[in-house]
Amino acid sequence: SARLLSVTKSNLEIGGIVMVAGEHIGGQRAAAFARRTAGLDPDRVLLVGVDVAKPTWFVLGCTLTGQVVLEGRRLAADRAGFDELVGLLAGARDELGAQLVVVGVEAAGHLHRTLVAHLRELPWVDVQVLNPASVAEERKKQLNRRRKTDELDAAACCQLLRNGGGSIAPVQPMPVLALRTLWSGRKDLVEMRAGVRQRMHALIDGLWPGLTAR
Repeated sequence: SARLLSVTKSNLEIGGIVMVAGEHIGGQRAAAFARRTAGLDPDRVLLVGVDVAKPTWFVLGCTLTGQVVLEGRRLAADRAGFDELVGLLAGARDELGAQLVVVGVEAAGHLHRTLVAHLRELPWVDVQVLNPASVAEERKKQLNRRRKTDELDAAACCQLLRNGGGSIAPVQPMPVLALRTLWSGRKDLVEMRAGVRQRMHALIDGLWPGLTAR
């Protein structure tokens, strides 16, 4: 009877979480995105997914309805590539007469940070950072679990944006980003040195068990 009463009150309990009538089924982020796009023409909302790698970025864009308007393009991950990216975004925005431009960048260690920082300098672009695990899960939903290509990842980024996924990129000055990159690099080197030391000790111990020389 308690369960029946719950349903009568338009509450839906799933796995211990109560969905109350009036709330968005996708959660708070999806609700915020729905409010942001309310009243806009879905065909004039430009969503762009960026798959980040060390040497390149792969870019793909669609409308809120899912129609591809910016075909997949691979760009060099440098200043010239960024200028080309801005040109592609501006061209697609003008062609659509876009009322909103959202760029979703898949987080990739430190590789995405500089790109995100420069994109945030564009006042007409809304930048979102996407969790790699969420991108992989979205790719799996599209029956591409075992196939991992840059284009599939960029498409998954676009789909996540359509569902209101992503988090707002934090605003950090470039000197802070540079220090974060240096700190991350030093941390990797320290961990590498510790691993080499352990392997070296294991090899020596295998050759000369009990060796205690300094």
